[in-house]
Amino acid sequence: MMNEIAKFNVLRWLCYLGVIFFSFLINRNISNNLKFKIGSKIWCPAFGDVTRCNLAILVSSMGFFSGFGLLLLGVSADFEEKSFFKFIYRSEPVFSLIQVPVWLGLLRSLTLWTKEVDSLGWEIWSIYFYIVINVLFLTISAILCRIEKNVRASHKI
Repeated sequence: MMNEIAKFNVLRWLCYLGVIFFSFLINRNISNNLKFKIGSKIWCPAFGDVTRCNLAILVSSMGFFSGFGLLLLGVSADFEEKSFFKFIYRSEPVFSLIQVPVWLGLLRSLTLWTKEVDSLGWEIWSIYFYIVINVLFLTISAILCRIEKNVRASHKI
């Protein structure tokens, strides 16, 4: 039983590390490759406006920090006996899945913005790819969390 649960934990932690990594790549890609400072003005020609770049950076930062939060939550699951941690631990799949619409909304917005200004390139395609990977990691981690809880429940009976 503990071996099965350990496998689920490690896979979930790897998913959270993936979310952290790919969120960082999105942030770095936009900040370094798509956002420029010329003189005293900041330009973001890939999305048509600096506000749009800043929104994408904000969502990627949210993914980075929430990935850390989920990783810490997964690692601290040993405190399951405490009522406060038990509530948070039970909500872990919800915390993962709640981010999926945010990432899909960002993907939709980025697609519309790049079509509006007619900009496509490797940097844009890589951002799309990283967002899809984050959505997959978050969905897989929520499924793994649910399976692990079912395994724990079946062994307690």
